[in-house]
Amino acid sequence: MASDLAPPRSESKWLFPSFSARISADVNCMCTTRNMRWLFSGSNDGTIRQYDFFQSINQEPPHAQGDPGASATYPAASDAVTLHHWPKPYEDQSVTAMACQPEGVWLLAGTRSGMLKLYGLRIHEHQNIFSHQIHKDYISGLCLRNNETLCVTTSWDGTLKTTDLHSGSPIYDCGPDLKHSSQATSLAHSPVHGLIATSSIDGTCKLWDLRQRKPPHTLKPPSSSRSTDNWILSCAWLSDNMRLVHGGRGGKLVEWDLRKPDEATRTKVVGSPANSILSLSAVHDYLAVGTTGSGIHLISTAPENDWSQNDEARLVGTSVVSCILTDPEGRFLVSGCGTRGWKVIVRESTEEDESMLCYDLSDYLKLEPAAPISSFPIDVDLGAESHKGF
Repeated sequence: MASDLAPPRSESKWLFPSFSARISADVNCMCTTRNMRWLFSGSNDGTIRQYDFFQSINQEPPHAQGDPGASATYPAASDAVTLHHWPKPYEDQSVTAMACQPEGVWLLAGTRSGMLKLYGLRIHEHQNIFSHQIHKDYISGLCLRNNETLCVTTSWDGTLKTTDLHSGSPIYDCGPDLKHSSQATSLAHSPVHGLIATSSIDGTCKLWDLRQRKPPHTLKPPSSSRSTDNWILSCAWLSDNMRLVHGGRGGKLVEWDLRKPDEATRTKVVGSPANSILSLSAVHDYLAVGTTGSGIHLISTAPENDWSQNDEARLVGTSVVSCILTDPEGRFLVSGCGTRGWKVIVRESTEEDESMLCYDLSDYLKLEPAAPISSFPIDVDLGAESHKGF
C-alpha cells in the first residue's frame, strides 16, 4: 500500500518531521533512556542502532520549507546522528521488542524466535551479557518493572510471562488456560495501578494484575462481519491511567474505562489499520495513532470529546507506522516504519520512505520553547548496582 501523503481534508493540521533516519530494514521497535538522551531502534535485519537524540534534535534543518533543494515530503528534516550499531548475532534473528534501563546501563531485546537478550551499554558496551529462550515465537511486547529487575513479555505464542533479570529464571507464566487464543500483538503497562494490558488478533484485550495472580479480565468489543477487521493490533493506557484504548486492523479505536469495564465508552474510525497507538504523556489528553497508509493521527482523548470531530492533527508519516514513542513531556514524538512481521501488510517503499522520523510537537501543544538539549543527571553506578550481572 502506497503512502497517502496528501492531506485528505482541510480540517486536519499537518505536521512535518524534524529529523529522520534511513534504515535498510523495517523498524519493529524503539526505546530510549531517561529523558531521551539515547534513542535505539530494533530492525528486521537483527541490528540495534543507537542514536544521539540531543544532537539529532538540535541540528539546524538543511532546508527551509519551500527551498528548491528540500524534499517534497519531509522539507525540513535533518539526518539523525548515529552513535553505534551492533550486527545481528544470528541469521534471521529480527529484533522485535526492546526496553532500556533508564540510566542507559543496559538494554533488553526480544527476538522473532522468542529469545530474550540483555546487552551492556555503559558497562560491557554492546556485548550480549545474557540470552534465554523465553517464548516459542515472536516477542511482540516487553516492559520493565520492579526497579528494572523484572521484565514482562508477551508473544505470538499468546502467552504472558515475567522473568527475573538477576537470574533469568521464570517467575510467572499464564499457561494455556489463560493465554490468548491467537497471537498477542502488544503490551501496555500502567505505572499507577500496575495492570498489564495485552492485545491479540483473537479480537480481545486482557487486563492482568500480576500482583494478585488472578485470571485476567477480558475486554471484547463487538465483532465485525469481516473477521480480519476484528484483529486488535495495539493498545495503550491514556493519561489518567483509568482508560484504555485499543486499535484494530479495521481502523477502529475503542476506549474502555476501568470504572465500568463491561462496556466500551466510545469508538472512533481512523480509516486505516491502527498498527501502533500511544498516549502522548501524563499531561496531554492526546493519543497518537500510527496507521497503514495515512500517517499518524493525533486525537484528543479529553473525556468531554465524543470523538465525532475530525482529527486534531496529522503527522506526515511513512507507508506503514510500526511503532511510536514520546519523551516524558510529550514534546517529541518518534515513529518507526515497518510491518512488525505481518505478511498481510504490504507496503511499497519509496525514495522518501524513511524508517524513523522525529516530530517536534511543541508549537502544536503550545509548550514553551525548549532550550537546546545538552545533558541530564545520570547515575551509572546506581544503574549498575540494580542488576547483578554487572
